[in-house]
Parts: sequence; C-alpha cells; structure tokens
Amino acid sequence: MSPIFKSVLNALIGKSKDTIRDVFFDERDQKQLENILAEKSITLTRLGQAMNFYPGIKGSGCHEIAFFVSLKDQPSRARLKLRKYLPFDEMLKAVVRHCQGTCRHMTRHIGIITDSIDNETLSFWRSNLLEIINDNIELEFYLVVADQTIRIDITNP
Repeated sequence: MSPIFKSVLNALIGKSKDTIRDVFFDERDQKQLENILAEKSITLTRLGQAMNFYPGIKGSGCHEIAFFVSLKDQPSRARLKLRKYLPFDEMLKAVVRHCQGTCRHMTRHIGIITDSIDNETLSFWRSNLLEIINDNIELEFYLVVADQTIRIDITNP
C-alpha cells in the first residue's frame, strides 16, 4: 500500500491518532488534507499536485491521484469525513467515467475503498477496470471490514 493511500485510508476509517481537526473528503479541504498527510511525511508539493475525491465537491479539474470511496458505515472516529454515501455501483461507474472519460490522460493513481462488494456489479465493471490498469494506471482496491483492510485483486476473478 502506498504511503499516501495508507494515510488517506487511515483518516477515513479512524486509525489516525493525531489532533488535527476533522476535514471533509473533498477538494475544498485540500489544506487540511495536506496536514493529515504531512504527519506521515507526505507532501502534496512533493507529489506535484492535488487529488480528486469521489464523493466530493468538484474542485480544480483532473489530477494525477484520485480516490473513490463507498463507505456506508464510516466509523465515528474517522477524521476524514464523507459528506454523503456513494453506493458501490455508483462508485465504480464514477471510476470508469473519470479514468476512461474526463480525466483519461491525467489520472495515474487510483484508490478505491469500500465496506461492501457486490460481486455482480464488480463483474459488470471488471473489463473496464482491467482496461484502466492496462492503460498504466495504478489501481489500489481495498475492502474495509471491521478493523481489517483487505486488498482486492480484480485481475483474479
């Protein structure tokens, strides 16, 4: 798991132990997110740019890194708060629209985080996700269950 992905994931599921105020998961709170990432010595300046967040409020166009989250039961201790719930099928649709449409040549790293997987929906979108991977986009896909984080390998049906 990449350091930036781990930091964002930990903030979403409440594993961060610091005292920075809670922030919302969208591009408008970019400065506060930079503070969360800085705890792990990750700077967005070093990464070269901001990130896209789904669900979130649209910000400043396409970025190299994008996070897509479907957490129905986000822990109350989470520091990075979701403004709304994005169902699993809608999240995967957003991944495909983003990576094969509007941000096709800009986004190079994708983080997908969910607390439930619908195998029928995943099967429906699998070919698109494999095309995204074959387009040299790094895709990290995690299922969060209780306090466990399980990496999902979509290349292995």
